[in-house]
Amino acid sequence: SLVVAGSAATRLTLNGQGFVPDSVVRWNGAPRSTIFVTDKLLAIDLLPSDLATVSTVTLTVTNPAPGGGVSTPAILSIIPQLNPVPVIDRITPASAVAGSAETLVTINGSGFISGSTVHWAGSPRITTLIGPTQLTVRLSSADLMLPGGFNIVVVTGAPGGGTSNQQLFQVTPA
Repeated sequence: SLVVAGSAATRLTLNGQGFVPDSVVRWNGAPRSTIFVTDKLLAIDLLPSDLATVSTVTLTVTNPAPGGGVSTPAILSIIPQLNPVPVIDRITPASAVAGSAETLVTINGSGFISGSTVHWAGSPRITTLIGPTQLTVRLSSADLMLPGGFNIVVVTGAPGGGTSNQQLFQVTPA
């Protein structure tokens, strides 16, 4: 199972068989307050402190004597928080005249983080993060040499992340 680091308190359910009202879930060997639901389902409440850092946790269930014993371990992975998918609302300016000098373009939207990169016509460009809703990119005179419509997208890497919607930048004839 996977849980994102930094998550709020949550209830974790464990599916199996042979659980009894006195079964105890162990979190990396330490007993946890266990909620008996059925002979096939137990639950424990996880605190934010349990989920604060990226880690791997071993979960076992111990049934009391007579009989009883320790279950086969199950692994819970606490994974890094996922990067947001970037979204572009608008670009300013949205056009330039062919043959223009270097032009600073501001990208407004959401989900921008350090490492988000503006791509011009499919190629990454040096990007400056202003904040989670704004990036800037300098288009070179070579980018603006020929007339046409060129797509701008923002790409954010894993974990999570993705490619934003496209915005068209128009290079108009001189």
